[in-house]
Order: sequence, then C-alpha cells, then structure tokens
Amino acid sequence: MNLLAPSALIFLLTLPVIIVFYLLKRRRVEKVVSSTLLWERFLAESQANAPFQKLRKHLLMFLQLLLAFLMVMALTRPYFQGQQKTRGLNIILVDASGSMMSRDESPTRFEKARGMARQIIEGMTDGASATLIRMGPRAEVVQSSTSRKSLLLDALDRMKPSTGPAASTEALQLAESLVRNPSAFADAETAQSIIPESQIHIISDGGIEGLDELATRNLPLSYHPVGNRVSNVAITSVDARPSPEAPGRQIIFVQLENASDSPVTTVMTLYFNDAEVTNRPVEIEANSEFRAVFEAEQRDDGIYRVTLNHEDDLPADNTAWIISRLPGPVRVLLVSTGNAFLEKALSSIQNVTLSRQSTFPPSGTEDEYDAIISDGVAPDGDYPVTDTLWINAAPQTWFPESPTELEAPVITSADPDHPALRFVSLDQLLVARASNITMPPWASPVVQSTSTPLIIEGELDGHRQLWIGFDILESNWPRLVSFPIFMANVVSWLSEGGENSDLTSQVTGSTLQFRPEPAAAAAKVTFPDGNSEVIEPDPSTGQIYLSRTDTPGVYSFEVETNRIDIAVNAIHRSESLVRPAASIRLGEVMSIQGSDIQEAQKEIWPWILLGVLMIASFEWWYFHRRTA
Repeated sequence: MNLLAPSALIFLLTLPVIIVFYLLKRRRVEKVVSSTLLWERFLAESQANAPFQKLRKHLLMFLQLLLAFLMVMALTRPYFQGQQKTRGLNIILVDASGSMMSRDESPTRFEKARGMARQIIEGMTDGASATLIRMGPRAEVVQSSTSRKSLLLDALDRMKPSTGPAASTEALQLAESLVRNPSAFADAETAQSIIPESQIHIISDGGIEGLDELATRNLPLSYHPVGNRVSNVAITSVDARPSPEAPGRQIIFVQLENASDSPVTTVMTLYFNDAEVTNRPVEIEANSEFRAVFEAEQRDDGIYRVTLNHEDDLPADNTAWIISRLPGPVRVLLVSTGNAFLEKALSSIQNVTLSRQSTFPPSGTEDEYDAIISDGVAPDGDYPVTDTLWINAAPQTWFPESPTELEAPVITSADPDHPALRFVSLDQLLVARASNITMPPWASPVVQSTSTPLIIEGELDGHRQLWIGFDILESNWPRLVSFPIFMANVVSWLSEGGENSDLTSQVTGSTLQFRPEPAAAAAKVTFPDGNSEVIEPDPSTGQIYLSRTDTPGVYSFEVETNRIDIAVNAIHRSESLVRPAASIRLGEVMSIQGSDIQEAQKEIWPWILLGVLMIASFEWWYFHRRTA
C-alpha cells in the first residue's frame, strides 16, 4: 500500500490528545451546603488526588482513537496498485525485429514488450477490444479484433521474435486502416461507440520507420519504449572474392561495428567447412567500425564461417556464413572509345575474359557475354539486352528528355548493403558534373546526391542494370583504391544475374526463391537447426519459395541430385546498432514521447470513510445505551 498524501500523517498527533482527556479528572463544581459533616471524606479524597487519574480501559476511548486514526488515514489517500483500465479499440503493435532480441532487458527486450502488451490486454474493460499485430520482417495480424482476453493472451504467447528488420510502415498502415474502418471489427453501432476511444499502442525500442507520412493523419498513437542501453559488436558485412594476384586463394572481407560506448577487444575466428582456418584478435574503438581481410587457400566449393568470441547484448549478429564457390570464366564485353583506367581495373579481375568494342553488337548476341559494360556509348536501335553496367550512357527509353547537368554534386547517402558497394568507401569521391535525371519507375537509388541519384539499379526483362550518371574520367574515382573493388563487385553481381541469382547470400527475414532444376521438381530444405521438410514449387510460377528465414545459418535445398546452399545472415546494421529511443519522430517537427504502461492506483479512502461512519454510529448507540 502507498500513500498519495503522506503529509497528512501529522494529524496522528491528535491521538495523544484524546488519551490525555481520559487521564484528566472530572472538574468538581462548588456548592454551598448547610453542613460539611457528610462531605469530610469527599474533601479528603479531593485534596489528596492529583489532577490526573490512572488510565482505565474504556471502550469509548478505544472507539474514538480508532475513529481518529481512520480519519487521518483517509486524509493520506492510501492506494493499492491495480491494473490500469483499457477502453475502446486497442491496436497493439509489438516490435519483433532483430534488435528486440537484445539482452539489456531481462531476459530480452522482446519479452519485456510482451509483458507490456499483456498489461494492456489484462486491463481491458467490458466492451473493450484489441487487435494484436506482430512487427517482424512482415506485418502479421496474430489475433484479429476481439474482446476475449484469453484469445489475445494465447496469441501473445505464440508470438516469436525474428532477427530481421521490422516492417513498421506496413504495420502502421494496417493499424490505421483498422482505426479508420469501423466495419473491420464491429457492427456500425458498436463501432461508433468504440472508435472515439481507440488507441494504437507501439511497443518498441524505437528502431522503426514509416512514421513521417502519419504526421498529419491525427492518429491516436501511444509509444511505449523498451530497452535501456546498447552494448553490441556486430558483423555488418561479409563477402568472399577470388584473389586477383593468387589463383586458388580467396579473400574474405569482414566489417565489424561497435555500438558500445567503450572500446571492445575480441577474437575473430574464420572457419571453412567447420575447420578452423585462422583467428585474429581485434580491438574496436567505441562507436566505430573495423574492417578485416583474411586470405585463405581454397580448392573446392565450401562454406566460410566468421565468429566473434564476444559476449554482448545481441549474439545473433556475432556469426556470419559465406557460400564460396570457385570462380568460373566470366565473359565481359567493354563498349568504349578508350578508357585505360577501366580496362586496367577489368583486366585485374581473376577469370575475366575481356573483349573490347567501340560500338554495341547487334541484338541476338546476348549468349556470347555474361555482362556488358558501356562506357559513354549509347546503343542505337536494337542491342543485346543482358546484364549491363552503364557509365554516363543509357538507352533512349530510360530518359526520354535529355537530362540537364549538375555541377559538383555532393554525395549524401549510399546503400552499404548493395553488392556493388561492399567494402567500397565513397568518402573521398569527387565528381565534376553529373546528369540530373528523373529516375525511371523500375529503378532504385544506390548512391544519392543532394538533388539527383548518381548510381541507380534495377531489373529489366530479367536482367540486371546498373547506371552511373557521371563520366568516371571527370572524377577522381579511378585513382582511388575503391574503384577496382567496385568494378570487381559489379562484374560479380552482373555475371550472377538471372532467374536463380542471389542464391549464395541473403539476410534473415527475406524470402528465398529459385527455379528448381529439373523444372516442377520438389525441393527438400534442411534448416540451420537440422529440421527438414519438402517444399513443392508454386504451380503458377514454377518457383520454390521459402519465407521462414528468421534463423541465421545455412539453408540447404536438395532437388533430386542437385544441391543449393544459401547463407542467411543477421546482417542488418539498422537492427544491430539500435539505441533505445525515449521518443519517436513524426515528420520534421512532431514527436511522440515514450510512456510507461502504469498500473492503476486504486484509492481506498472512500471505504475508510465508510468504516468511520459505521464506527461513529456504533459509538453513538453505545453511549446513549449506557447513559439511558
């Protein structure tokens, strides 16, 4: 029990006053009598007695003391913690992303979030309802709107965390549709009474996106923060590439980031097919990144695994896998009028057979090349549609209006997760001028400047396209170390294009898909935990789809005698480095402050006053009965 007004306890000083009244003798009233003979004994007693008498047991005294005590306690407003009442419609969004597996809360942030959601559900009043939404890599309604607490609590217990990012935009749009659409959860009459008290509860550590567009929607949002610190070292990028100088050897690139506020010393170990290759102690400064390069001899296709021997709050990103296949010959056509820097970078890539032409070959020659690189040469009419890198050139249909030029563009952002930018730093890149374009609908930006994208990528007719919007000779890029790395990444990415591209590495939460060979054959998938199941191809597309990829590790698919291994890693920089946020922003100027889910304060002073009234009534009855 707690007190809202403990200062009222000072009135307990009235209790001794009541006792004093019972210690005092009754005051004698003087009367004139004819003789004192009969009163001599009484006078002797009155002269001998002190003003105070011995305290005797007296029921009225005890009743009065009890009344005074209870009245003082009522003034202090005592209360007990109870469950806060939840009314109306409640949309409960529980963040189930990778950062919620952090152990800065006991046992994890996700378990703390489930406990907070449980408080909201248990506090629902009669007539209130709730919808439970899981914000994992996909927004998922785990329990539709209901007022039955047992159904909501069972669905909450079944909810599991993931290691991928949160589909927060999708979840918030879903929550908005439920709030705006009364018929989605109740009849019209009931909905009109529930809607005014509706509330969208976001239980998260703050690592969510998609709130900007809700700034003007006037939604009833409540944010309940989870987490109290960030102490994590994460593998945020990993890749394996053939050594350009030593055939038969692989170079393994690993990038680490320390999200802690203090330096961390750990040991990084490299394995190949579960056999240890080497280990290396590393020290990473606080809130900084570290890049390591391993070189290992490789004679057969296999799986590299990198581990960190470090205890932190988020262990899922301390291990990464790489499917490393020995490179095959790559046929690259360079269409250029002459660029020595570009030719040198392409020639240094292992297993690349480079052909040079000053014009595009005719359409129908696609099978002759694995990738085409156009350096400032735009095609005329029909041309071979294949996986292509376009440097300061593009087909006419991409940009119908001639782009204007932008002088000295400044790079504002780059996608570090794009395969072309792995281990590529653009911090020192300076560009003299670039094309100011309107991006086509099929493309997405890879490198962005203040007003226009500098590099875009997309897919047309099943082939990858990468476009660079400036002449590399009008920049300092060919003289930077990042340029040959970028070209090697691009050639590898383009040559791996096609229907079954990107089969070696994915991130948790993504959907794995490929076309089995032979066609229409079922695939047996073995999960990282050793369990397996058979997946039938989709009858309409013939593709194999697997979306249950929350567990990092190697997923092995067996299609008759063929085998495909896919590494799924918890490499999500946005999740590994999430620092708990006390508030979330809505647009540029608005924000929602975090609020705890408090238990309700149940005051009991009305019951105390009721007891006072009953005791006072009994005292009145007892006093008048005694004196009657």
